[in-house]
Amino acid sequence: MNTDQDDTQMFDQGIIHVDSGESVTRHVHRYSGETFYGLEGEGEIVVDGEAVPCHADEHLVFIPPGVPHYPRNPDDADGTFRAMFVHSPAIINGDTYTVDEDGNLIDGEK
Repeated sequence: MNTDQDDTQMFDQGIIHVDSGESVTRHVHRYSGETFYGLEGEGEIVVDGEAVPCHADEHLVFIPPGVPHYPRNPDDADGTFRAMFVHSPAIINGDTYTVDEDGNLIDGEK
């Protein structure tokens, strides 16, 4: 969902689903901050290499623009980790980049 104000998309949002032992690709948003709120399970958001808890109904995690991050569901977790995310401002083409462990752009990835 996007909410527009004039020509600027103020935010977008969605829900991620991560199975036990899985993670989302490490990435960075150049211009958008991202906030996660745990809806189900006991997942984590790895922010600049540090695992931050994001458990259902307990945690709100904010990642500033330019900081590498990725959601994951630990191997020992029971069930799916679900979380709502909000990007502000909204993600636009070219704002999300896949990065390596040091935060360097992986060539050809966007």
